[in-house]
Amino acid sequence: DNSGKLTSTGKDMARYSLPPRLARLMLKACANGQEKTGAVLAALLSDGDIFNRNFEPSSEISLRMEQLQRLISRQRLEIKSHRMRREQISKIQRTVKSLTGKSSSPTNSENVSTGSLLLAAYPDRFACRLSQKTGSYKLASGRVVSLGVHDPLCHCDYLVIAEADAGEKNGRIFLAEPVDLETIFMEHQQLIETSEETYWCKKKEKVISIRREQIGQIVLRESPLTNPPEELLSNATKEGIEQIGLKQLLSNSKTEQFILRVNL
Repeated sequence: DNSGKLTSTGKDMARYSLPPRLARLMLKACANGQEKTGAVLAALLSDGDIFNRNFEPSSEISLRMEQLQRLISRQRLEIKSHRMRREQISKIQRTVKSLTGKSSSPTNSENVSTGSLLLAAYPDRFACRLSQKTGSYKLASGRVVSLGVHDPLCHCDYLVIAEADAGEKNGRIFLAEPVDLETIFMEHQQLIETSEETYWCKKKEKVISIRREQIGQIVLRESPLTNPPEELLSNATKEGIEQIGLKQLLSNSKTEQFILRVNL
């Protein structure tokens, strides 16, 4: 808090030996009765990818979680696939065990998606698709990152990016998970910034008033603003008059007749 003391949330996060992002992920998972899911996800992200990226085209995190949960549920870990990184599995298993059993009773029994859990940890890495053909996405920060050309996630409109390289121009996405707009509006309202704008649209040659909802530089939804402030409406109209001229703005027969009567 402002006095430098740990908040109640900070104290809860401190129970886990995890980076702050992943500790927040655990809190959200536990609050929804998904401690085991949160632990597997946090372990995967902290201990390293279980797949050999030379053999796995997909960056989808759920794919890895499903495989992990199947392996962890067995008495013996039998890893025969060349797609798997053997050294990571036992390490992740130990991490999962250390993270479970620390949460109190869940405050919410709703099942939340993997994408929603990740968004709690990585709100700045929320991304929207720019091009399905190239697999490029724009992050909330404005940076552009890309999936591999054969990644099945290329069809997703929105992703949460858990891991990407720096890249000189466009970074490469290594771990990501889809998330939908309905989930964002229902479960992550605190991340959404709302603004209202009234301006002169040069292309349409009229005043436009909109209400915009966005996360960082990503616009989620725009809707017409029915009652914009008079001052903003007046300023936008003046801007339009300055751009195209009063005569052109009022160039229709009824207005011309009115101007002629005024000038008499």
